[in-house]
Amino acid sequence: MNTDVYFKDQDWHICIKKVNTRNFTITYEEKGGYKSKEAAWKVKEQYDQTYAENIKKIKEMTNIRFTFTEYLKYWLEEYFYKITEGATLALGRWTVEKIILPHVYQDILLGYVTAAYIDDIIDRCKKVCPSAGEMSYKYMRNILKTAYTYGYLKTDLRESLTPVNRQIPQIRILAKPQLKLMLEEASKHPSNYFEILAGTFLGLRSGEILGLKYSDFDEKEKTVRISRQYTTNYALAECNDSYTFTATRKEKSPKANSYRLLKAPDFIFEELKKRKKLNKEIIKKCKAKGMTDLDEQYVSISAMGKRKSRGTSAACLKRICNYAGVPAVSMHSLRHLFATLLLEEGTNLEYIARLMGHSSPMTTFNIYCGVFEAGSDTRDLLETMTPFNCSRLEVG
Repeated sequence: MNTDVYFKDQDWHICIKKVNTRNFTITYEEKGGYKSKEAAWKVKEQYDQTYAENIKKIKEMTNIRFTFTEYLKYWLEEYFYKITEGATLALGRWTVEKIILPHVYQDILLGYVTAAYIDDIIDRCKKVCPSAGEMSYKYMRNILKTAYTYGYLKTDLRESLTPVNRQIPQIRILAKPQLKLMLEEASKHPSNYFEILAGTFLGLRSGEILGLKYSDFDEKEKTVRISRQYTTNYALAECNDSYTFTATRKEKSPKANSYRLLKAPDFIFEELKKRKKLNKEIIKKCKAKGMTDLDEQYVSISAMGKRKSRGTSAACLKRICNYAGVPAVSMHSLRHLFATLLLEEGTNLEYIARLMGHSSPMTTFNIYCGVFEAGSDTRDLLETMTPFNCSRLEVG
């Protein structure tokens, strides 16, 4: 719940907290109509003072230290942050701060919390995204367990909560040893290695990889700019009582929010130099055969001097996985791997969403929380994988 002063509908508004001294609940109210920010703040400060006096009074009357929302914040700071790291830390923080807390519409003294009260909050969280209900349920159980263990709750409410069915993650990610084998095999295929590295270590979509030009890379600044994608458009046309299915390739802008500038590790630029040399030989041979209209400025081209298709990249990756003796994964799975590596490092979801070109951090949360619930093995992955024994993937 927003408790700041904010401008909306041509005037200033405040969100205040009010204490009901009869049933010890805390409600939130929005008040508007203030002509200036200063006037709104002045009124809010008066309400805040009254709230502080009343909440202190009912805490003394009941000998209860926290309201429910106060305890959520206390649990994060004094318990959760101190014992967790990596993906668990990033996802747990997001679940409590961005999903649970905004859906507490009525606060209450911690000692008066019931299973029905928690169920109502979780039901509201379920509407955020498919994974929100499951994650809220999981962390609510952890929070209630700690509160009961340390005597803040007289009853262990966990088994009284309505269970939330777990979403089965649909993402396939190679385990650490499998990924190492796949990358080692991929390094033997110079015409495909760059695409695999770009998916794994830059988190690019297939179309974004195919749209890369040499001019998008800045070796001095160690950056790559994502400003286009190369995709296939499918159409079904009716003609003389029959239907014709067509597929045409075209270059277009990235998805919404997908324009971005990424930091790239050194080995990306090393492989780019090798690819550029290989591509020059391809273009030279094509020109010798009289071929024209070649895609000389693009990184990902075929032996015909034209940009590869998504199907070509996918088929190559499938063959490489087969040669390496690991389960076949898609190019998009490499993008998923990039995100899970960052999560395992404890990178916050807002930052990962920007790197991935997601429209919202909630998209990132919904996609990847299930991966870690399934127990994917990504911890310390970068210290053990090829290429070039890279110690860390730096992004910025």
